[in-house]
Amino acid sequence: MEIHEFAQRVLFSSTLEEKLAPAPALTDHQPGPAIGTPAAPGRPAGLSMNRRVQAAPFPKDPHLMDEEQRGLLLHFFCNHELLATELMALVLLKFPEAPHEFRTGIVQTLHEEQQHTRWYLERMAACGVRFGDFRLNGFFWENIAPMSTPLDYVTRLSLTFEQANLDYARHYSRVLREAGDPASAALLARIYRDEIGHVSYGLKWFRRWKTAGVSEWDAYRALLPFPLSPSRGKGGGVFNRTGRLRAGLSEEYVREIELFEQSRGRTPNVFWFNPHAEAAVAAALAGRSVTPRRAVAELALDLETLAGFLGHRDDLLLLSRPLPTAERERLKTVGLFLPQVETLTESGELPAAVRDRNLNGIKPWAWSPDAARLFRGLRHDPVPHALFSKTWALEFRQELGLEFGRVVHSADDLSGGRDLVLKAPYGTSAQKNLRWLKGEALTPALRRWIGRIVAEQGKLIVEPWVQRRHDFAAQYEMTADGLRRIALTHLYNDTRGQFVAASFHPKFGSQLDEDTARFLMEKHPCRPRLAFFDDELPAALAPRLRAAGFHGALGVDAFVHEQDGRLALQPVVEINPRYTMGRLVYELSRRVSPGRTVRLELVHRSRARTVGHETLESFAASLAPPLLDAEGKMCQGNFVLNDPREARQVLAVLTVGRQP
Repeated sequence: MEIHEFAQRVLFSSTLEEKLAPAPALTDHQPGPAIGTPAAPGRPAGLSMNRRVQAAPFPKDPHLMDEEQRGLLLHFFCNHELLATELMALVLLKFPEAPHEFRTGIVQTLHEEQQHTRWYLERMAACGVRFGDFRLNGFFWENIAPMSTPLDYVTRLSLTFEQANLDYARHYSRVLREAGDPASAALLARIYRDEIGHVSYGLKWFRRWKTAGVSEWDAYRALLPFPLSPSRGKGGGVFNRTGRLRAGLSEEYVREIELFEQSRGRTPNVFWFNPHAEAAVAAALAGRSVTPRRAVAELALDLETLAGFLGHRDDLLLLSRPLPTAERERLKTVGLFLPQVETLTESGELPAAVRDRNLNGIKPWAWSPDAARLFRGLRHDPVPHALFSKTWALEFRQELGLEFGRVVHSADDLSGGRDLVLKAPYGTSAQKNLRWLKGEALTPALRRWIGRIVAEQGKLIVEPWVQRRHDFAAQYEMTADGLRRIALTHLYNDTRGQFVAASFHPKFGSQLDEDTARFLMEKHPCRPRLAFFDDELPAALAPRLRAAGFHGALGVDAFVHEQDGRLALQPVVEINPRYTMGRLVYELSRRVSPGRTVRLELVHRSRARTVGHETLESFAASLAPPLLDAEGKMCQGNFVLNDPREARQVLAVLTVGRQP
């Protein structure tokens, strides 16, 4: 029998008996003409595939104690093996001019896939499950059958779906043995050994056909069409490094695929760190471009990976420069994983992997003009410039009857009857704030500073300087359904009011001194003061945000201060229409051991020097190392979230502990 005759029987037969029947001695004297891609392989009634129909839920490990659930697991694997058999028959028919050695190797692998399918059918029957009892999904067929070259085949099947089986087969062999099914466990162990050979076979041809001079990893990624990605080359359970190395994959490749993250079905969000939104808005309103000072630009570059901790592992993180594999491995040691990383082009534009991708949402740190420019064409909502001004928060306070601050337009509008803080409307983290003490002269230098701010931004905000007891922030998310409170986080500022750190604990009051905790929790007049952030504030703020077209993350800064010998609450100090470090520390708390206090501190280079460290890397090395719980998550200690070897201006230090 000719190879092409055998392949036609396997691909187009409508009975399992014919599809799975071993071939007699085969020759390849007449490969036949190349065929087009059929819509589907021949199948008996009850075994047709439907991509639009959701397959049965994949059984979870604890459920495999149940015999029917084990049958369902085997049903999944049986469908995959049958599809692999049919796809191997298809590659023989689509590429008759492929090298003879390649075609005979495919025939040998096809024989093994036939045997795997027969073994699964037998084990399913022992579990009381027939093939076709559950819905069949055709994802394999739809993504491999359109292959246009044999290289596509080995990339998509051998190095993706069969590579994933190195994880599945070994993991479920162990799980089924523990579930009391040694026969199924032995079957999967045997298939696992065969899959190592299948991956090795595909790798040999992949190396022969890929572009010379391109690494295996880069070539592999470039050849996978969406929605396929290296994530599909990993299976459930524990990542199997040993099996991949036995198959001949390089150490570098194995490191890369182990760390790679991409959505396997969920449409991702894309995150991007642009922390200087207020400066960008002020520049846009003044009709000029903004070029950050070198130190400011370096700080943004130091911290840009932090945006990756705001989303899920199957989202996208956009960076200005490639992220070293060693840095992803360092994060992985404490259970922190970044999502799929994509890098801006040399001209600062979106890469095709983001520009041409179907996205669920675009989530920059702030929707400022720089974000609108970068993501132009992907978002059509207006950028809410006005919300970034402190005057917007001032007007909102006045609506609530909270008299705290006023607008001035020149130095002559000031009166020095009490300590004041002067704020530029568009300033971040108190970087354009100035404290003016009672009795101080209105010096020429102060007049020049005020004149420069007014000339740039049209006005100045003046607020009383008070003795703060504790700073905190309410974190919200504005959605189509309204303003949802996410968490209350603690803030720590320096004497100028500039941000130093943020912390979170599930019990907000645990990080307060006794007097402050009692004050915030006591009823005033009939409800705890903190209830303001659950009902009154969202109810009043949501309509204003909706009218401005705003949606996304938002933080409201507040503080407790001393007034006439008593504590007082200022519940709305600033409204930040963007992600904040407070929101970030809350998201990080969900990635460490539960119930811990989590603190995120920005350690600037100048501070490292004051404690005897000439470099940030030296400071990072001096920190107490983290301890991990049984699940590999941080439960105590310190960890630097950005790369200490590359940091120029600042380290983001995560501290986790039991105590407040």
